[in-house]
Amino acid sequence: MTCKKELQGTITVKYKGKEYNLVPSTSLLQDLRACGIPVPSGCLQGICGVCKITLIKGEIHYNGIPLAYVSDQEVLTCIARARTDLEIETD
Repeated sequence: MTCKKELQGTITVKYKGKEYNLVPSTSLLQDLRACGIPVPSGCLQGICGVCKITLIKGEIHYNGIPLAYVSDQEVLTCIARARTDLEIETD
């Protein structure tokens, strides 16, 4: 499934057995929602931790410093961008 029309620089996200191709935008949260992947959010600033997902495989980059606690396997999607293809889980 392609979630954005432009295919240049796409990232593949694996979620619940499906693959989604997306073009990274401002945040991983926006990208996942554009694909129809439900991710809750709160502050949109990396403070509350509501948008946290589990990263099984791949690399991200943070736009800012996460203030909510995250482990090495977790990502605050509101301030993260995908750097490589990702495999994720959400609650």
